[in-house]
Amino acid sequence: MTATTTEHSMTKVLCLLCRNEFAITLHALRALVDHGGAPHCGCTPQPVKAITARAKAAAGLAGRPARSKAELILLATRRLEEAHGRAPTVAAIVVAAWQATPEAFGIAGYATTHPDSNRVIAELVKMVKHGLLSRPEEKHYALTDAGLKLAGGLLPAGAV
Repeated sequence: MTATTTEHSMTKVLCLLCRNEFAITLHALRALVDHGGAPHCGCTPQPVKAITARAKAAAGLAGRPARSKAELILLATRRLEEAHGRAPTVAAIVVAAWQATPEAFGIAGYATTHPDSNRVIAELVKMVKHGLLSRPEEKHYALTDAGLKLAGGLLPAGAV
């Protein structure tokens, strides 16, 4: 006799928030994953928006306008270029953008611990097409004059 799996069969998974094991139906798990959610057991962690707002306030960023992903990457690239005096690597840009804004560039469900390079690379490719970045060598990106001008307008005078 072989066991068949139905949509209402239970499976055990780990909660991505508290790491406890819990049971969930396959139907519910598929629906959760299809909508970009992460499985959790119903624990009540602090909402991400509250953490983000508190982190922004602590960093003195409260009240500043929200930035697009492209703008955040331009700022990260500018900081890296100024710090190292050369075009940064893709890996350096991925890490710098993620460290500055993990909620924008982190892997879903693991945003505070792991960067999502695909999100950053997709934006890098778009910015090359729009003339904001160039590729002076393989796996390196540099700000163009247009990118440098835009990045300069995103920061207050003297800030990097």
